Amino acid sequence: KTNIITESDWCINASSSSYVYRTTCDGGSTFKAKVGLLTVDEYNLSRYSKASDTYYLVNRQYYWLLTPLSASYNYYVDTDGRISVNYSSYTIYGVRPVINLSI
Repeated sequence: KTNIITESDWCINASSSSYVYRTTCDGGSTFKAKVGLLTVDEYNLSRYSKASDTYYLVNRQYYWLLTPLSASYNYYVDTDGRISVNYSSYTIYGVRPVINLSI
């Protein structure tokens, strides 16, 4: 069985660095949270508006959504925030992991 959501340690409030990725949580706090990818439904329910290019899910990058169209095709978000479809094996797109924070 393959898990599509996994629990992992995350870092919050750590000092910024010039590195592209962080390997420690110096100056911050760690917490455990479940991580996964957005589905098409979750993306649509987030109230994306084409009128706003400053929307937090529009980052001018392509990224995959979890929802498949078929065994060969998957949905992704394009640079303008629109949902499109492409071959699942097309690897130029990134992933945008999401976590759910409980307050």
